[in-house]
Amino acid sequence: MKIHRLSLPVTVSLVGLIGVLGLSGCSSNFGDSANVASQTAMSIKGIVHGGQQGLVGAHVYMFAAGVDTYGEASTSLLTAGPTTSSDGTNFFTTTDGGGNFNIGGEFACTANTNVYLYATGGDPGVGTGDNSGAGLLAVVGECGAGNTFPSTVTNIYMNEASTIAAAYALAGYTTDPTHISAPTAHSTQAQTGVTNAFNNAVNLVVQATGAVPAKTTAGNGTVPQVELNTLADILAGCINSTGPTSSGCATLFANAPNTAGVLPTNTAQAAINIAQHPGAHVSALLNLATNAGPFQPFETSATDFSVGIVYTDPTIQAPRTIAIDAVGNAWITNATSNVVTELSSTGKVLSGTTGFGKGGLFSPSGLAIDATTGTAWVTNLSTPGLLQPNHVRTLNSSGALSGDFSGSSINLPDTVSVDGLGNAWIPNTGGVGGAIIAGVTEITRAGTIPSGAAGYTVGLVNQPVGSAIDASGNLWMASSTVANVLQMNGASTANTGSFTVHLLSGGILGGTGLAIDNGGNVWVASTGLVGLLGGINKVTTSGTVTSVAPYQGPLLTTPTGIALDSAGHAWAVNNSTNALVELNNDGSLAASNGFSIPSTAGSFSIALDSSGDIWIPNSAPNGTSVTEIIGLAAPVVTPLAGNLIAPYGNPASRP
Repeated sequence: MKIHRLSLPVTVSLVGLIGVLGLSGCSSNFGDSANVASQTAMSIKGIVHGGQQGLVGAHVYMFAAGVDTYGEASTSLLTAGPTTSSDGTNFFTTTDGGGNFNIGGEFACTANTNVYLYATGGDPGVGTGDNSGAGLLAVVGECGAGNTFPSTVTNIYMNEASTIAAAYALAGYTTDPTHISAPTAHSTQAQTGVTNAFNNAVNLVVQATGAVPAKTTAGNGTVPQVELNTLADILAGCINSTGPTSSGCATLFANAPNTAGVLPTNTAQAAINIAQHPGAHVSALLNLATNAGPFQPFETSATDFSVGIVYTDPTIQAPRTIAIDAVGNAWITNATSNVVTELSSTGKVLSGTTGFGKGGLFSPSGLAIDATTGTAWVTNLSTPGLLQPNHVRTLNSSGALSGDFSGSSINLPDTVSVDGLGNAWIPNTGGVGGAIIAGVTEITRAGTIPSGAAGYTVGLVNQPVGSAIDASGNLWMASSTVANVLQMNGASTANTGSFTVHLLSGGILGGTGLAIDNGGNVWVASTGLVGLLGGINKVTTSGTVTSVAPYQGPLLTTPTGIALDSAGHAWAVNNSTNALVELNNDGSLAASNGFSIPSTAGSFSIALDSSGDIWIPNSAPNGTSVTEIIGLAAPVVTPLAGNLIAPYGNPASRP
């Protein structure tokens, strides 16, 4: 098989190769912002399996994700040596009679690049020789100086499960098995997104055995084991067959096209296409998983193939708002435990056993992060006593309580938005001094309050509970009880006190969530009243308001949270169901059946990260979990305020 020549240079020499990379187990951790695994010089050993048997004569390639642009070819890392051969463009190693391979030292990787293996072909032992429809993937991890990888990695097991794990985790940066890339050499956000995505693959498969784990590497995340078994079995029917014309391959390929409608030619590409379109051809694909499959148990029914990990921690109690910081960590307000929980991009708890802000937060609700300092702004809805007025608190980037802001202008603050200058904007649901007229409090990064003791008075918006900042520095607020949304003109640059009111259309009442796409259009999620008159409005840059997605039971019933990805797709969650809805930029449903959020009875908010993962809290009064949907969205810059500063400048920017 020929693979297109890959042009990026390899710069690290092969000096000091002293260790051996073998298979790692559940304890493997490629590191996060709080825990970076130690490195060791190495060679690579592994095995290529289809189901329960090795693939004999498979070609194993070693690649690093491209670092300059999106869509470019990955970098081939293998070099000439006693265990490698060339296909005319790239070097590969060949598996033996048991499916084993050993790369003694014939590779060179650049530090901070992310490395994976790609196997093609091989004889599955069914009597017809090489199966050209077989393609398998497995992540290795981030290369360190001198061709090193995490010391916990000792071998690489390539099979259907490792392929599914890589396909889903890397979906936001993948075109095909030899084109996984992002401008990581030029963008810290892209580097973060790709590295975190590679780390997430290790949450979905045990490198040492190729099995799907029940728990994540940190132990507090529940992996959808049965679903991942099912997806692996769907591939196995093709890999363990006579080839592309077999029923297992033909049915798989026919039901796993890419966005352009092009059918895959091997199982690795099929896995990528399924990961990027998990709501398509579900029934036909599900029929390929049977009791004869190598991965058991498996699902017999499914509405979609999105993959969600459910994280728990004693501090996660009635989680309300999630915000993602610059390194991909999730910050979560908890209305019942009265603390903020921080999870790494792989779900590890970073906020200790008691959470952040204990004793200083009371029914925390909104949270937004300063893109420059990492400061988290937290609103408090509760008033536990006369001596404890409504207030806004700040946590520094380490989670310690810092600022404390209160006064007559802060009255039942629900949400908060931070602009590109680091100013926090707080709409007050209680109005100004208890009046019906809404008020907005502005607090600068330095802690001054330009809005004064009374705040900025903005009429015609009642009880605003959703807010966002656009590229021009305008603050947008949604009224929770009146069918309108307000644009506060020039809020973050030179507030003039002027504002524009946009009336919602289509019978939609009560805006609860706001998000802005890369083109400047404002999306408003409205729960309506008792499940009626809800839906989603879109306010264009010209001020035109359209009801792009009216009430649609059972998918879009009480939408509360909404977020935009870098492809212009809107993602909405409902307060009363576990449905996640994806909308194209014109408002049409991107997936007709939506996606089911595991372990969630209803959600107040939604957040996207730079790996393309979607974070959703179980906001029910007794909710105790947060779900991370892996690789479903197009990656975005985080935190939200980071989109408003150089080198970006527009909301929902691509890293």
